[in-house]
Amino acid sequence: MTSSHAFRNSLAKAVASIQNNPFKTQIQYGNIRVFYLQGFPYGIHFQVDKEAGSVLILAFFHHAEDSEKWKRRAEDLDVT
Repeated sequence: MTSSHAFRNSLAKAVASIQNNPFKTQIQYGNIRVFYLQGFPYGIHFQVDKEAGSVLILAFFHHAEDSEKWKRRAEDLDVT
């Protein structure tokens, strides 16, 4: 399996897991949850809207990214 195929597979599994049970992922800050991809240094930042029964993916970040960068973006989106 190529690394690009493995990455796509890991991403697909992460999205499916979020769709099937978004509450399995703990809240990291504010009301933002972060699901980390297995085998790759990326996290999917998302919110769950219980009333609407929906999940909103806010960002996809490499672990080495400055966390302050994401927090500023979240503030700009008014999602914290």
